[in-house]
Amino acid sequence: AQTIKQIYIDFPATVTQVYVTQGQRIKEGDKLLSLNYEEYKLKISQKETELGLDKIQVNSSDKADTSSAKQIADLKAEATAINQRLANGTDTDILELQDQLKKSKDDLTQAETDLELAEQLLEAGSGSEDSVRVLKNKIATLKSDIGKTEQKITNTKKDKQQKVNTINTQIASLQDGVSNTKLTKNTAQTTYAIKEQVSNLEISQMKDKCVRDYIKGNDVISDIPSGVIKSISAVEGGKVGNDGSTVLEI
Repeated sequence: AQTIKQIYIDFPATVTQVYVTQGQRIKEGDKLLSLNYEEYKLKISQKETELGLDKIQVNSSDKADTSSAKQIADLKAEATAINQRLANGTDTDILELQDQLKKSKDDLTQAETDLELAEQLLEAGSGSEDSVRVLKNKIATLKSDIGKTEQKITNTKKDKQQKVNTINTQIASLQDGVSNTKLTKNTAQTTYAIKEQVSNLEISQMKDKCVRDYIKGNDVISDIPSGVIKSISAVEGGKVGNDGSTVLEI
């Protein structure tokens, strides 16, 4: 009898059942074999999952870029605000110290005036040495307070400027990180693009092997109007598909 159809399997599978025998007449739609190729399907699924995870990882770098850009913008805004307050004299910490300084200087001026008057009264015989001594101690304390406050103002200005310098260092570090991230991202995207192309081709080829007119789910059926089983090389429990050889001829 002339062979009019060769049934071959070119993906790894196990024959779970054989429905026909040699010489048996068959028609279109008849079951010939049943296969188990879940492991092969799983490999396809795993490749698709792996590719999807790689894509997520590449895309996640976009979020990192956005986060770093926001950090840089926030830090620049903070540094600019500090510099502006220092330049136009509106920093609240410094203003508070300056108010203290002004009050101490006003108190000092008043104490010096009071001391001058007290000394005059003492010379005139109507004052007291205790009043003079108290005023001199007050003046010494006020001068000390003024010196400390002036030093606090100087130190506060330095601290504010140091904070700006620290912020600028952070900005520079983040910008370097963004540059490195972009380089890494570009490399990762290029690598992924190549892998995606190769993987999609592999997945497509693997799926195509399962797409045959005579394969319906896990069953191998006759896809010709009629014929006779000429030969069967598949046996129940046997492995097929590793070499893509013919398992049945009609």
